Amino acid sequence: MKLGRVLFIATMLISTLLGGCIGGYSDVDFAKGTLSGLAKGSIAVQHSIDWPVFKALGEDVGMNYAKYTTEQGKSYYRKAFIANFSMAFQAGGGKLEDFTNWRLHGKDDKTAVVAADKRGTDKIAYFTIAKEGKRRLISIQWGTRGNE
Repeated sequence: MKLGRVLFIATMLISTLLGGCIGGYSDVDFAKGTLSGLAKGSIAVQHSIDWPVFKALGEDVGMNYAKYTTEQGKSYYRKAFIANFSMAFQAGGGKLEDFTNWRLHGKDDKTAVVAADKRGTDKIAYFTIAKEGKRRLISIQWGTRGNE
């Protein structure tokens, strides 16, 4: 009985120390992985995005996604969005290593916001993650230092 209680307390302590981690995978790691998948054009990243509500860089992707009524149409849209994001990222000279100082910017029970600085600029990328049920990216937006 004591061993079970010790294991329970140890598990709770580790969970508290990891703060924001689910299964050892932090919100920061989730945001980095999702950006990496989008930048590389990985179709697997589609499962990390909440498509019906997703907003990216000023575009209401969810509204466009909702126009497709069949699963085939939605699948095509997801793949096209990911491919276009990747092409635009690479054509614009984007490099994953240019995103630095990844950090948890804020969180509540339903969402977490991860921020990363864009090297050589005053820009900050904000990744908003829904945390109810399975974690999903709900927005990527730019901000600037000083306007946080």
